[in-house]
Amino acid sequence: MSNGRRAWLARSWPVVLVVLVGVASSFAVTAGVQANQHDARTSRFRSDSERARVLIQARVDERTGIHEMLRDAVVSQWPIDRADFRELVATDDAGRDLFEGVRAVSFNRRVSAEIREVYEAGVRADGTLDPGGYPDFSVRPDPDGRRELVVVEYLEPLAGNEAALGFDLFSDPARRRSVEEARDSGALIASAPVDLVQASGSERGLLLVSAVYDVPGPLVSAPSRRRHFVGAVVTVVETRALLEEALGAEPRVELEIYDQGDTAESRDTGFGDDALVYAAEGARFADPAGEVDQETIRLDLNVGGRRWALVTRPGGDDAGGTVAPVFVLVLGLALTAALGVAGASTTGARRRAEQLAQRRTADLYSIIESAPDPTVVVDADGTVVLASDRIEDLLGYTPEEVRGIAVEDLVPDELRTKHRVHRTDYALAPSARMLQVEGADGGLRARRKDGSTVPVEISLSPLPEHSLGSVVASLRDVTVQRAAVEELERASQMKSRFLETISHELNTPMTAISGFARLLQTSPSLDDVTAQQFIGRIVANVDGLNALIGEVLDFSRLERSTVSLEPETGELLAMAHSLVSQLGDVVASHPVEVVGSPTPVYVDAHALARILTNLLTNAVRYTPEGTPVRITVQPDANGDAVLVVDDSGPGIPEDEFPRLFDRFWRGQAAVDTRAQGSGIGLAVVAELCLLSGGTIEPGRSPGGGARFTVTLPGRRPT
Repeated sequence: MSNGRRAWLARSWPVVLVVLVGVASSFAVTAGVQANQHDARTSRFRSDSERARVLIQARVDERTGIHEMLRDAVVSQWPIDRADFRELVATDDAGRDLFEGVRAVSFNRRVSAEIREVYEAGVRADGTLDPGGYPDFSVRPDPDGRRELVVVEYLEPLAGNEAALGFDLFSDPARRRSVEEARDSGALIASAPVDLVQASGSERGLLLVSAVYDVPGPLVSAPSRRRHFVGAVVTVVETRALLEEALGAEPRVELEIYDQGDTAESRDTGFGDDALVYAAEGARFADPAGEVDQETIRLDLNVGGRRWALVTRPGGDDAGGTVAPVFVLVLGLALTAALGVAGASTTGARRRAEQLAQRRTADLYSIIESAPDPTVVVDADGTVVLASDRIEDLLGYTPEEVRGIAVEDLVPDELRTKHRVHRTDYALAPSARMLQVEGADGGLRARRKDGSTVPVEISLSPLPEHSLGSVVASLRDVTVQRAAVEELERASQMKSRFLETISHELNTPMTAISGFARLLQTSPSLDDVTAQQFIGRIVANVDGLNALIGEVLDFSRLERSTVSLEPETGELLAMAHSLVSQLGDVVASHPVEVVGSPTPVYVDAHALARILTNLLTNAVRYTPEGTPVRITVQPDANGDAVLVVDDSGPGIPEDEFPRLFDRFWRGQAAVDTRAQGSGIGLAVVAELCLLSGGTIEPGRSPGGGARFTVTLPGRRPT
């Protein structure tokens, strides 16, 4: 090699080195840019998928809300005729069209197959809206042995939906299942995907179904709901029109939707034709087995208690661009020149960022410590990053123990899945609000360190971007408030049971009195013996009414605390003998045996009479005619007086003992035998025993019947 070439290399090697470093760096940058482009596309795809889910969920929730509004209107004005129904569903209070995105709204009447022909004739002659009625109306398809029908009777809009009028929902398994679930639960139920009856082709949709009952107020059991069920309000939703309206003409992702059933266990349902809710025109891309690959995303939707699976994949050409070779070299050289400057400033920037983060953390900690309620800060991944000292009072965790755990660890196991869904929804649209996650008892509960739970309200406040966390959550113990609400709900249920029971108890004797009185009035030729029998029946039913009214009045006075007792010293065995002799008509069909020993008692005579009368009436009511009832009187070891009433009836299950003395509650035996009674007799006994300074305990008699043990003071209190 010549001396000149050696000299040139000596002078040029730094430049060559810079070029080589620059080129290598530029390729590295190019790879990084391409990776960033891929990450950006992935992020955009996930964001677009979430956007589609939020838009669809919002539109479905809007349809569900309109359906619930229509259902409430029908229930509040029941019974309604065809004109009332049309007026209800035409517009809302603001005059808006309620049929946007809805194919039809109908009332579907429960009809017994035995009266089908009479029912059809009545609808054909219904001239409420059209003087000509509906001459072609008939129940379709033929019931073919079905004993119960649920028939589309009122339908709006009728134009274009005539094919559905008269359709029996119970003729189709999917529709029948939805109506039965709505009937038995009292809740809004969404159906599985169905082919719409009113469609000209194979149009898919779903039904939103709510039951209508012939009594106001809540019904507490499935049997009572089935007994009072008169029909269902149904909103027919055409899924393609609804979803395309929600997403717009050009959705950002390709998507398909599949129905996954109504329980958590059915989440693994495949994506077969029977589960298809919506798919764009052309070939479907979702795996029929329900598997999700790297090119697709699966998200859940909630539709009236049912789960839908939203499956998406990137739409259009989203491959992104490439970086030009010249730009690679220029970028590499520029990067090489900038490395030194960037390195010099990195340390200082990092130090300033750390100081800023420490100040923000201190400020945030001061804020949550000043909050009156236990407060935690949660980051975007659902991890608790900060907690106030008050968290220990509520949940038993120290702030240090909470820090770093998943926020779902503070939620009961059965609510964690639902909580994650709500947390994801909140992240898409953060705002100051109350978190609503329902538990088994209808409210949100937090999990303590020892595994127990506490009812809470949680208020959420979003934090600015780049803060320590993404949301501040304040928890408030609402045990007292929840108990008050539950007490009000129980009171409302008891009132409904009382009204239902008392209506029956009043109607039975009144019907008998009216019937026998009319017979006496319209049959002057009755012989004296028959007339006296009728009069005796009237008197007996009047006595029953008086007893029922007296029972209600007694309880009302006890509940208002207006009863004043005047206890006196007496002898319980003799008082029991005397009272039984006065109750001859009540216990005439049953031998009553009074045994025991003379026992002193300190009690109000009228209260004792009511206690013994109610217990004997109860015993006779559930004991076969002719079987004995036994009263035992004796003192106990403390000198108190004990009165035991044993019958030989079916007895009382032990699991009913805690509720025997509840107002208006009736046991299974009363339901099974249809025995008369208002459900307040034993409640009156319990209150009188308490006011008398005594107790009453249920149990089983040696013969298997029911036993009630009353303990009363044996002497005047000193």
